[in-house]
Amino acid sequence: MTRHRNLLVALLATATLLGAACSKSSSLTPSSPKPGGDSNNTIPPSGVIGQPTATGSGGTLPTTSPGIATGSFNSGAAQVTVSGGVTASLDLPTMSSGVFSPPPGGMALVWNDNSGEALGLGGQSFTGSAKTTTTLVLTFGVMSTGASGFEQFTSSKGECTVTIDTAEAGNVAGSFQCSGVMGSNGTAADASGTFEASA
Repeated sequence: MTRHRNLLVALLATATLLGAACSKSSSLTPSSPKPGGDSNNTIPPSGVIGQPTATGSGGTLPTTSPGIATGSFNSGAAQVTVSGGVTASLDLPTMSSGVFSPPPGGMALVWNDNSGEALGLGGQSFTGSAKTTTTLVLTFGVMSTGASGFEQFTSSKGECTVTIDTAEAGNVAGSFQCSGVMGSNGTAADASGTFEASA
């Protein structure tokens, strides 16, 4: 049972950190210049070559849309089918962690069941399809039917394609398809599944 708790903690930590990092990086707005040489002054000292220039329409710096809400989800479910070196069929009825900010925000989503099997998705939010990367990570942990017992799989190198069909502050839903994801016990597996979460 300790392995299951460790996986859940790892999934929550990974998803939370990725979601927080992505949501912070997407919500930055430029600071205003401050007179008097304040250390936060955005005006470079005189004589600096390559003064900053404004971009975007009308000569203003682009920012994210004001009022984008971050949704905190408390219900949802996911289904995962694993084949290849490990065989499992997961029904994950519990949303154990769910934070989502519509694109271009961040997400940290974790579903699990009472045996410790889980699915986690974290990174920058989007709509459509995207391959996993270091900024879009999909993780799942299963009790396998093989000799390896419990195994954790993490995709951050393009082994999985994640599709998000619905991406709103109060609702997110999608699916994924993975091929050749390496597990913590050295087993490669394929996986597919669906997920949904709501406030």
